[in-house]
Amino acid sequence: MENITNLKTEGDDFRWYLKLKCENCGEETPDYVYLTASVGWIAEGTESGTPFSIDLSEKEWYDYDEKAGESVSISEAGFQFVHVKQ
Repeated sequence: MENITNLKTEGDDFRWYLKLKCENCGEETPDYVYLTASVGWIAEGTESGTPFSIDLSEKEWYDYDEKAGESVSISEAGFQFVHVKQ
C-alpha cells in the first residue's frame, strides 16, 4: 500500500461467505458460501484523510490524492485465511 491507511470493508453489512476445501485431506464444506474480496473496500489518504472507494477486482488499485498531491495505490493484493486455535 502506498500513501493509504485505514483499509477496511465498506458498510456494516459487509458479509463473507466461503466454500472451504482442505488442501491436505480434500474435505470441503457442503455448500458454497459467497465471498468477494475485490469490491466493497474503503480507505483514507495517509496525509490528507481523503476517503477512497476501492475496487480490487484486478488485485491492484491506483488513484491520486489531490489534497495531498500524491499518488495512492494498493498493488499485489493477496488474501490468506489462517486457522486460529482457541
